[in-house]
Amino acid sequence: PSFSVTLAMGHSLGEITAAAWAGAMDHEAGLDLMVARGALGDDLTAARPGAMVAVNRWDRDQVERLRARVLAQGPADGVLDVAVVNSPTQIVLSGDATLVEAATEAANDQGAVARKLPIGGAYHSSLMAPSVDAFAARAGAAVSDEPRVPVLSSTSQQLMTTPGAIADGVTASLTRAVDWPATVEAAVAFGVTAAVEAGPGDTLRRLARFAPGLVFTAP
Repeated sequence: PSFSVTLAMGHSLGEITAAAWAGAMDHEAGLDLMVARGALGDDLTAARPGAMVAVNRWDRDQVERLRARVLAQGPADGVLDVAVVNSPTQIVLSGDATLVEAATEAANDQGAVARKLPIGGAYHSSLMAPSVDAFAARAGAAVSDEPRVPVLSSTSQQLMTTPGAIADGVTASLTRAVDWPATVEAAVAFGVTAAVEAGPGDTLRRLARFAPGLVFTAP
């Protein structure tokens, strides 16, 4: 079947996929950019170990209170940021590995369900800041074409309609938090009523139950 697509959007790393699908870069350039992103994360976490944890069953206020307690008990330069809001009750923290471990233990002890993510790095946190300039250069070279459709940023919820805006957006995503419910709400506000999840899994379709205004289907 054919679909009339208004915009492309992706969750976190999937924003590069969305940009490639929209025609802003070719697929090989998109893969190279993903590899570069992962390599930068590996380099940074080798110098200062970082990690991420998904906290389930708690809302944003509860997670913020947990974050404040852990930071207060850690070193003065410790980093523990809200990295991803997947749903009203699944929020990801990212930062120094020791603080992520402390947050995981505290959340589980206090009734949440917290699971560390199998990711080597503290993405969507300020620990990624040293990689921004290098990644910006790679993104600027990779995103070379005008997109066929706008790409909706999962961090700013703004439409990215030019190569420069898309390169800036995927670069900003290194340190800026993803807010998926807000992104879905923005898509609905722009007039989108149905979405096709292009990946092999069903994560976005499962998260869509928190956003009934937008129906996700398999390709």
